[in-house]
Amino acid sequence: MAVIIQAKCECGEQISIELNCKLASRKDGKRPFYPDENVEPWSFVKDGERIHYSQDGVTTFRCRGCGGWLADTVPEAKFETDAPAKENQS
Repeated sequence: MAVIIQAKCECGEQISIELNCKLASRKDGKRPFYPDENVEPWSFVKDGERIHYSQDGVTTFRCRGCGGWLADTVPEAKFETDAPAKENQS
């Protein structure tokens, strides 16, 4: 089962993030999406609130509220890398 966390952009826009998504276009396996778009008929109750989830695999990169890059404006959506930085070789 997918692990989905709730987050917010700096502007307040709600963002859901699926973690370890096998079909994500991002190499870190995170799939940010809007919880109110492309909603399928399954949901989850968290803290008394029913949250509906997108199931079509769309990854969102920019906030629809402010236009910001989600990796910069949503801490939970920050890109994570395992690879060490490449050094300049002259």
